Amino acid sequence: MILQLGDYQTEERLLDPLLASVENSTTLVLSPEDVWRFRIRTVEEFRKFRNLRGGGVSHLVLVGHGSMRGLIFGDSIVEPKEFISVLQEPAITQQAPVIISLCCKSGNGIVGKAISSSPSCRSFIGPSGSIHASNAALFYQSFLVHNLLEGNDSEKAYQLSRVFTPGVTEFNLWRKSVLAEKLSRKKVLGY
Repeated sequence: MILQLGDYQTEERLLDPLLASVENSTTLVLSPEDVWRFRIRTVEEFRKFRNLRGGGVSHLVLVGHGSMRGLIFGDSIVEPKEFISVLQEPAITQQAPVIISLCCKSGNGIVGKAISSSPSCRSFIGPSGSIHASNAALFYQSFLVHNLLEGNDSEKAYQLSRVFTPGVTEFNLWRKSVLAEKLSRKKVLGY
């Protein structure tokens, strides 16, 4: 499931092109009927689409903006506790997705760590600082290929994508509140 978290100001020139890139990359790897894309601006809309489609989602991709305190939905900063409350609703707990956030600052020790602690999140990947949209798109495409096409687990796919994609050293992987070590290129590649 791909969610564009709208903000009213940058949708047309930034978020829409990033969403298109993410959607196109995803439909090259998965059948188009298996790719669900929604544009939302509120937590209530997130809850609606999560309840509608969330139980069968292996990956949840967030396209939008973030802050040191949370994710930006419309005009509001949604803190991790509120985001987690939607993830943990009983009707939608079939499987915990890998959450890949392309929202700036969402992979920090407040947002990413907190969301990864939820039983409804397998792992959380996101940038700890600001990231250019084109680098975020490249990272996502690389992660998708390493994870779904090559069959690497999410941590190995993360490490490979991090060392191969320019400008993404700020991406973090959190699993159950534990930050994954950022391995050197040599350790990741084995040479």
